[in-house]
Amino acid sequence: MYFRVVVACGHIGCRREVEVTRYFEADSAIDAWESALMMPRVKKSQRSRAIRRVEQIDVMEYLWGKLAERENPYLQNKRVKADQII
Repeated sequence: MYFRVVVACGHIGCRREVEVTRYFEADSAIDAWESALMMPRVKKSQRSRAIRRVEQIDVMEYLWGKLAERENPYLQNKRVKADQII
């Protein structure tokens, strides 16, 4: 099954957050919820309140969502590793 999960993410300033939609393939909505809690940038201090919505979706919406995740600049890791510089 495929799920769309809306999560509250941080790292944008003190007590500030942005809602981001993430897409998961999981056996149940609970598994998708737990996977979302483990993702980077999700507000860890809020725990269960960080997950705003979990919805089951079809495979096409999942694929389009994964493409949208790649385009989202907030989800990209911009850190340059030492071996990439050389």
